Amino acid sequence: MGYHLEHKVRLNTEPTYGGLYRWAINEVDEQGRVVSLDLIPWNMSLYFTAISCVVVDGVDLGYENTNRKSASEKSIYGRSNRIIRVRLRRGHPLDEGDSHKTVTYSMLGTQREIRDFQLFIHPTNVPDEQMQCWTFGLPMFTDETQFRRKIKTEDCIEFHLRVKPDDFSRYAADISNGLVDELILRIKGVPGFYAGWTPDIYTREIKVLTAHDFHDLDPKPDIDIKLPRLGESHEATLTLNRSIEFEKADLSLDQDGHQVAASAVSETAGLPVTDPHAQMVQALRPLKHALWGIAALLVSILAILWSRH
Repeated sequence: MGYHLEHKVRLNTEPTYGGLYRWAINEVDEQGRVVSLDLIPWNMSLYFTAISCVVVDGVDLGYENTNRKSASEKSIYGRSNRIIRVRLRRGHPLDEGDSHKTVTYSMLGTQREIRDFQLFIHPTNVPDEQMQCWTFGLPMFTDETQFRRKIKTEDCIEFHLRVKPDDFSRYAADISNGLVDELILRIKGVPGFYAGWTPDIYTREIKVLTAHDFHDLDPKPDIDIKLPRLGESHEATLTLNRSIEFEKADLSLDQDGHQVAASAVSETAGLPVTDPHAQMVQALRPLKHALWGIAALLVSILAILWSRH
């Protein structure tokens, strides 16, 4: 199996902003030249949005591993296999088009952008088991099977979220019944996520250090520093949204310029008027014409009296 890493990763104990952090890691090329910023752990929030989803509900059956027992004496185990598998894209829906909040991800030692993000939601084994979120990742690798067939796997990041059984059942039911229009994952404090120092709460690039031995510092440092690697996240928030748009009334203007429901503008069409406001407008219309007549008469009288003077 060959992993596609282009650069080495080294520890830097004399970073540019030494007053802010004691160490950083750098990517270096084959000639030993630094090709990255000073990278330090990134602990702020990052967002991912669902693209598609699969709800898996199955069961695993088999014999317990007791080689000395006969088939009739072996006990059969059975366990449910329930998973919600979600394909993700980076970013929050509200941040679409905002280049300042667009984050690119790549493995340390590569310049390839990671495009394969997935979320796996599992129910805990017992209701009282603690809920957790773990992050797993692999850089691109090529493997040759015993039939000399090469298999190439792209860079990938997986989030595994364990939730209480009741919550899992509700999520699965809502998704299966079409009651979820939007699924958003927020994670914070993911070990193994690195970025260049910034005073802002946003970053444009995340570099990923996996938990595997092949993804190690070269050369190994003389000092004992335990680098944060992919593992359990400090915070995770899963949000399932249902969006409903209520139909708005079709408002129109009557001949007097008043805004009324479309059903009220039915005098010429001979349709019944059901809107209370429209009914009041129609009831006052004769009185309005009478008031105009009285006003005209008063103007005429005043004109006659003015002419006599």
